[in-house]
Amino acid sequence: AIPVMPVMPVVPIVPIAKRTVVFILSERQSGSTWLSYVLGSHASASHLGEYRRPFTMPGHVACRLCEARSQSCPIFHDIHSIPLERAFDYAFERLGSNCLIDCSKQLSWISRFALGENGEPRENNFDLKVVHLLRDPRGWFASQLRRSPLAAVDAIATWQNTNRQISHFLQQHRLRALRVLYDDLTGRPADAFPRLCDFLGFDFQPAALHYWNKEHHGLGGNGAAFNLLGSLPQAKVTTGDDAFYQQQSQQMFCDDRWRSELQSSDADFLGQDHWLAEFL
Repeated sequence: AIPVMPVMPVVPIVPIAKRTVVFILSERQSGSTWLSYVLGSHASASHLGEYRRPFTMPGHVACRLCEARSQSCPIFHDIHSIPLERAFDYAFERLGSNCLIDCSKQLSWISRFALGENGEPRENNFDLKVVHLLRDPRGWFASQLRRSPLAAVDAIATWQNTNRQISHFLQQHRLRALRVLYDDLTGRPADAFPRLCDFLGFDFQPAALHYWNKEHHGLGGNGAAFNLLGSLPQAKVTTGDDAFYQQQSQQMFCDDRWRSELQSSDADFLGQDHWLAEFL
């Protein structure tokens, strides 16, 4: 774990001129929920979480925070009545932000808004940007092992396939995208976040790293959601790693436990893979 960064004074900025939806694409357990919370803590942005859920999973709880409070969500209480084509108009109106952060991760979801019926670029009334988030495959593999058995050779195949599909999709459709590494964002935030924020169109605000200081109405989430929900009596956050997140509650940290947890043979096998090294 790295020390908590000091809260810096917020510098006034010019709000984003045009509405923007930022889609985070990644393999699971790569830090997408955490990144959505941090970016959504910016003065000009809002965290949506896995926004696809109420539109693709009928009956899904619309807000994890309000679920934990045993109350109806003042923001998303009627989301199940909203047609898909108005999904983001609705979110812009309810949240009052010009930038929405969606960490649904699925290509099928972003395709509904990025592409028309024939695969051509779709015209929206908002800018569409993509963050391709990667996590060091050794850290990702260690995270998977805490949840279910997995061989290193299978881990490489899964990590490669998912991220290759994302890269191919972004290149094929020429979407505005930026590739970032979870390990850089958590380990060197002062260096890594300004580049990402510049791509998204707003200034880096270090205070946003303390995302638990802002109330977030969003959908889904696991470990990062624990910082917001873990202490609430009706919280239904299960991560497969609850004890660790409880220990790190409301702290900025870099999860590099793989360095001590992985067998050296597995770490070397993953670390020496030429394609992974080139991709990273």
